[in-house]
Amino acid sequence: MLDFIVIPNPINFPQACVACMGQKGPVLVTHRALHGYGDVYVCESCAKRISRAFGFADGKRLDELSSAASTVNERDRDIAGLSKQLTEYERKLLDAVKRGDDLEADVAFFEGRVSLLEGRLREAGHSALELVGGEAS
Repeated sequence: MLDFIVIPNPINFPQACVACMGQKGPVLVTHRALHGYGDVYVCESCAKRISRAFGFADGKRLDELSSAASTVNERDRDIAGLSKQLTEYERKLLDAVKRGDDLEADVAFFEGRVSLLEGRLREAGHSALELVGGEAS
């Protein structure tokens, strides 16, 4: 038997809770279909009423548990969102580090070019001075 799962909204016909016919999610998926009816879903409100009827928790305690479950689900959504943001920031950081490494390589290359050009200018200056009879310093 497959475990029940909770989804945000019913997805298959009749797209409603089997008990109250409400279409508001989240709903429990039972992995069962009734001939002539369709997939069997149970909404959160009816699941609470069923739990209360079976005596799994009294009204006040059931409300506390339901509230705690909602808080946990909200935190899980927050954590998922923050994890996604963290992944994006890590990617951006790696891109920035790569750009920094590329810039360092460019600086080293251009410093080498400047040194080479300075040497050539010095040689050209010495040659020009020799042509006009000046002394190179």
